[in-house]
Order: sequence, then C-alpha cells, then structure tokens
Amino acid sequence: MEKKYKLNKRALSLIVTTVLLIALTVLLASIILTYVRGIIKEKTTGAKECFDATSKITINTKNTCYDKNLKEIHFSINIKNISIDELRISFSNDTDSEIFTIKNESSHIEGLKKYGGVYSGNVSLPSKEAGTTYIANLTGVLNPYEMEISPKMEGKQCGIIDSYSEINSC
Repeated sequence: MEKKYKLNKRALSLIVTTVLLIALTVLLASIILTYVRGIIKEKTTGAKECFDATSKITINTKNTCYDKNLKEIHFSINIKNISIDELRISFSNDTDSEIFTIKNESSHIEGLKKYGGVYSGNVSLPSKEAGTTYIANLTGVLNPYEMEISPKMEGKQCGIIDSYSEINSC
C-alpha cells in the first residue's frame, strides 16, 4: 500500500515566504555592514600613525624655559625615526595662546628662530633621529605655562601628542 501525500499549497507558500524574508534580511545586513565598514575605515585612517608619533616626537623639557625680559621661550623638539609633514607648537597661559607651525621645508616663520639664528632666517623641522632648539618671541602670550605639540602626518592633522606644563624661567 502506497501512501500519497498531498502538498498543501498554503504550507509551501509560508516556507517560501520565510526563506525569502531570511534572504532579504541577510542581504540588508551585508549592505549595512559594508557601508559602516567604509565609514569606520575612512575615520580611522591615519590613527595608527598618530598613535605611533606619541613616543617618536617629544618636547625636550630640559631645554625649555621662558625669558620674561625678552619675552622669548626656548624649546627643543626631538624627532625619532618618523616622517611628518609639519608640527604645530602651541604656547598658552590662562587667557592667551600663540601657535607656530614648523614644516619640513625651510621657511620663514614670523617670531621664530633656531637657537643661535636670527628672526629673519628660515627654520625647519629637525631631521630624523635628531633634535633642534628654537626660540620663539611670544608677543601675545606673557608668562606661558603650557606648551603642546601636534604633528601633521600624510595630510592628516593629529591631536596633541606631547605637552609640558611647568615652563621655568631661563
């Protein structure tokens, strides 16, 4: 005796609908994941380089001091084996701040000179595995107590990677 099974068209319709809904859900999830991955990758590009810079670009605090009479701050920057486009250096007190941007290419920066140089001369970043002492004429910031540095690498401006908040008198 052979049993014959009748297909229930309604049951088959529910199975097809369920499979289609699952497939649609998987498809939408993969589209959203691809979109979110692109945004995350775009936003985090350069983050590793900036993080690596924290130990490779530093303020030499031994050579950092402020001369109240001349309104000049002496400071040294050390760069280890890392490539940067430019370095922003900020000096501030309670009410004012002044920013200097030193680039790889030698250029004139108003109010900034290398130690032993002249204010009308050109300055550039230290070479790799070296340090340079600079003198900045701080006309807008009297008695600065904080110095911060932030590099620009591969076209991306990094946040503050080193700071010094106990600037002594020279």
